Amino acid sequence: MKKFIAVLFTFAALGLTAVAQDNNDQKWEQANTAFAEGDYTQAIGDYQSILLTGNHSWELYYNLGSAYFKNSEFGKAILNFERAARLNPKNEDIEHNLAVARAHIVDKIDAVPSFFLVEWLAAVRDSITSNGWTILMIVFIALASAFFILWRLKRSKGAMSLSIVMICIAALMLLFAHSAYSNVNSSDEAVILNTASVVRSSPDTKGKELFVLHEGTKVELLDKIGNYNEIRIASGNKGWVLSSDIEQI
Repeated sequence: MKKFIAVLFTFAALGLTAVAQDNNDQKWEQANTAFAEGDYTQAIGDYQSILLTGNHSWELYYNLGSAYFKNSEFGKAILNFERAARLNPKNEDIEHNLAVARAHIVDKIDAVPSFFLVEWLAAVRDSITSNGWTILMIVFIALASAFFILWRLKRSKGAMSLSIVMICIAALMLLFAHSAYSNVNSSDEAVILNTASVVRSSPDTKGKELFVLHEGTKVELLDKIGNYNEIRIASGNKGWVLSSDIEQI
């Protein structure tokens, strides 16, 4: 009887999942149709309803960002293009739309240049998804195992050396996979969504007004106290801004 109930629940869960997927597919088609017809508010609502079901993909964030852009909501457009870029780094369409959306930002901040090696490693990491790095790691572990078996059978020094090299490369792949996964799932960046946000020297209204940031500017999150987040902008300047003025990428 217990087994029958367990099987019944399994089929029920599968049925609900199928219904939810069908609903999402319908919403997706409705949203795309609304977008094509210029009804961007409706498209945004439909795309958001898909997100609420826990369905996340770079295509969904990309289309949602495009709808916000067409609706002249540039901060939310940038937010969603940034989310799409995390899930699909180096996608030319995402990069182009993100650049176009950023052109509407009021704040023009000169970024502090990064060490070239850090930039190069980030570019290599972003060239493949975390799943891709994981697959490569498994391939090199398999090669290392094959060379190790060959060494045990033939006592070939060359096979042992190659096995060690494959293990080292696999370890490097693991580091890239972890870094790529952490980059996609990190919550240390946000976008200003308020038209104008005052950045203060302390997390309260008594703090000195340091500067003002405008809609669409990306910031790094450093700390949170009460209703304020400590942020840092690309130039290196820091301060406290109301949490309600930003949204995490």
